[in-house]
Amino acid sequence: MRIIHFSDFHLSKDPAHINKSQRLMEKFQEKLVQINHENKIDLIVFSGDMINQGGKGFDSIGQGFQTFKLLLLDKLMSSLNLPSERFVFVPGNHDVDRNLDNEYVEKGLASELVTTEAIEKFYSSSSAITAMNRIVPFKAFEKEYYANTLLENYIYTNFQSNLKYSIDGKKIGVTLLNTAWRCWGSSTDKGRILLCQNQITDSLSFLEDCDIKIAVAHHSYNWLNDLESVAVEKLITKEYDIFLCGHTHSGSIVSNLRAELSEWLLLEF
Repeated sequence: MRIIHFSDFHLSKDPAHINKSQRLMEKFQEKLVQINHENKIDLIVFSGDMINQGGKGFDSIGQGFQTFKLLLLDKLMSSLNLPSERFVFVPGNHDVDRNLDNEYVEKGLASELVTTEAIEKFYSSSSAITAMNRIVPFKAFEKEYYANTLLENYIYTNFQSNLKYSIDGKKIGVTLLNTAWRCWGSSTDKGRILLCQNQITDSLSFLEDCDIKIAVAHHSYNWLNDLESVAVEKLITKEYDIFLCGHTHSGSIVSNLRAELSEWLLLEF
């Protein structure tokens, strides 16, 4: 099986940036087509930050996601003759619109979510989404992208989502972890990022029949709040075969499998 992992594209509406992004993607695409001819690529994983600064410059953040899809994602998958649902993605800190949330609500959450019990209570609350509007446009884009193709093999929540694939006789399960729901300021996010371990534990029953389990997040363990970082690392290490993340603008992988690292990451096993 072959997996391509890349991250942090930061697409901007600026014409010069779009032209540069298209040239970069064309080179990337050429290389992947070559690799695909040698041995087929089965899955492409993108670990967040499709767009830059919440889609600043676009008419809306949703337009930013659609532009990424039309200019880059669709062309890449077509060139590799891969179905669209074989492109796996999670939200990054640049994929949220902070303007959709009230600053005072944000300050209230920051002061309240200081224990694992409080985090889990918020996660389970039916009203949680009203305090995390920043993530709604991304999750709407995600749901539209997967729901009509993966059907029962796609489980959606406002936090994490899960995907299942059958590849060469094996069942592959992927958990799309949401570490962006508490992102507020890029310069102050480190150490205050929250996941909630329920994102993982609530995914396990859906993935229990999978031969290989992959977790994807934008942020690695060391970006999480101290309340969670050690426990989350232990849980992911125990329950998943591979953990892929981005944000640092360098390849990041936790796996016992053979890996090859360059400008992007190629996994083979």
